[in-house]
Amino acid sequence: MSARPWKKYKLDNGDEITVKELAKKLDISQNSARVRLCKFSDPEKIYKKADKNNHCYKQKLPSKNIQPNPKYLKNKPIYDPMFKLAMKAI
Repeated sequence: MSARPWKKYKLDNGDEITVKELAKKLDISQNSARVRLCKFSDPEKIYKKADKNNHCYKQKLPSKNIQPNPKYLKNKPIYDPMFKLAMKAI
């Protein structure tokens, strides 16, 4: 019984590559390589180096200093100064 042939993924530039070849070339897991090949066909996105968390693209994190918009939160007790004072006392 022969081994099962590997599926070849065709890229936009005409190249064909397997999951094993991509994983070895980029030094990532085969699962990560498979996800890239299923998700994208653009060679720039597929061959892009992964960051330290093994993500293709860095995610933008929201700023920690975001102030709530008081126009929408007027009736919320947590933004009332007396409520804040009461919470400090408890």
